[in-house]
Amino acid sequence: MKTWWKSVSSRIRGAMALAAFVVTVVVVFIAVPVVTCEEEAEAGPSIQDLRQEWLERSRQEQEEQRQEWERREQENEDRWTKMEAEERAFRIEFEAEQAKQPPPKQRRVRRFRWESPAETRGKVWNIPEEESEDALVTALLRVCIAEADGDPQDCAGIWQVVKNNRRRSCDRKRILRITECDENGETYLSALRRHQRHALGMIKAHNRRGAWVRNLTPDCGMPEGYPRSENHWNAYYGSKICPQTVADVRMLVDGKLPVSRPGHRVRWLPGRPITWGGRCESGRASCDDRIACSRGLARLQGVSTINAFWCRIGSRGCRSDPEPICIALGYGNTAEANEAEVKTSGG
Repeated sequence: MKTWWKSVSSRIRGAMALAAFVVTVVVVFIAVPVVTCEEEAEAGPSIQDLRQEWLERSRQEQEEQRQEWERREQENEDRWTKMEAEERAFRIEFEAEQAKQPPPKQRRVRRFRWESPAETRGKVWNIPEEESEDALVTALLRVCIAEADGDPQDCAGIWQVVKNNRRRSCDRKRILRITECDENGETYLSALRRHQRHALGMIKAHNRRGAWVRNLTPDCGMPEGYPRSENHWNAYYGSKICPQTVADVRMLVDGKLPVSRPGHRVRWLPGRPITWGGRCESGRASCDDRIACSRGLARLQGVSTINAFWCRIGSRGCRSDPEPICIALGYGNTAEANEAEVKTSGG
């Protein structure tokens, strides 16, 4: 063998060696992937196996989550069922306790009860004192200051209204609003209180002026609640308006007319005035035309006063045709309205 190999030339030996090397390399390259795949196959699962495993794990997690939700829903349902059962048991126990209690007594409702004149007076108007000359002067002073700032003509008209509307009969069974009576019928103080409840303290004052007017006295000292200083009171009310109004009121209570002022003659109003109220055209705070028109009344003509004084249509000194202001407001002053006014006022 060695003799044969030696007899081959060196060039041929080189070619054969190269061919053997190439064949070895090719065999190695072919054998290595096969071995690698087999090793990989032996080492772990394939991609398909991994995907299948992931799907199984996801389905398992979803199933566990669904079971957890069902468990919580069941717990909530059990809790609500328990609460309803406890509430039902409490209701049954409460109704059983209530059934053991004796039935409540039926209270008798008394629809009518006789009252004494003092009780009626206290409930309706809460009269602070009976009529006297001082009480009447004080009340009329307050009303005159509240309604017309002490104007003597308006004050005389207000006194006429009070005298015209004073009840001559004191039948309390028929008229419960009468609060004071004497041998001549309803007192003037009672009638005055019925006409002006704010200024006389029968009900709560509805403005700042009413809050201090109800504290006025004939000595003309500054009343409680006056919104300005004492100097202002003395300069405006205390030294002039209040003393003059007190003198006018005393003359009216005595049946006389107040003394006329310069340029203005005080006289009794014509006809039979039965109410007064603020003129809407004057632009003052009070505007009472609509109230008077709804009662079927008309204004007294030829009267120069701060307030408007009203009478029944067709009565003495009152016009016989409808009031123009009332027609403008949509009221006709019909005969039926006049009859209703007569019934309500008792005239």
